[in-house]
Amino acid sequence: MTVYNPAATADDGYELFGTWTTGSIRLGANSGTNEHPGIRVTNVTIAQGATIASATLGLYAGAVNGTGGAGTIYGRAADNAGQFSTGASLPSAVTKTTASTAVSAVATTGQKTWDVTAIVQEIVNRAGWASGNAMAFPIIGTGSGVNDVQFNDYASGSNIPYLDVTVSVAGQPTTIRFNGIPGMRLGNQSFGRGW
Repeated sequence: MTVYNPAATADDGYELFGTWTTGSIRLGANSGTNEHPGIRVTNVTIAQGATIASATLGLYAGAVNGTGGAGTIYGRAADNAGQFSTGASLPSAVTKTTASTAVSAVATTGQKTWDVTAIVQEIVNRAGWASGNAMAFPIIGTGSGVNDVQFNDYASGSNIPYLDVTVSVAGQPTTIRFNGIPGMRLGNQSFGRGW
């Protein structure tokens, strides 16, 4: 398991009214216009084509307006993702992965996590991916009115965004837990009460 965080203030922010803003991460809608955040982590030391056992994107919700914010997490379909910015580099405009993860309305504060395993797998499967490259995650917000959530960003200093990845290592045994009834048989094995 390895945890990656944004490396600089410009590595996270949000898009609203076609403008990119750093220093805050907002998801949902503001005045009827959707907010699209983006998070970028650098120096992701995963080999090209590695098998991803699990990957989690974590954000800390510090404030909620109305019913909160919802949307969809994607990966940026790039071998070495650059920072989000204006124009073609806005979260809504960049080329996105096929894999995605739905974000149900975040209506309470605190730590929130989402499974992004398929997204990370798609990125590291790219022919041009190399260990040490950067990954980015555009999140396309949905909603209406003023219903959004504000997450802590890199500049907040605590509870900052993170990507937690576990890579499967070839040749390592996989732990399998069997919760059997004492005395039952599994194949040719019988399990007693002490097992």
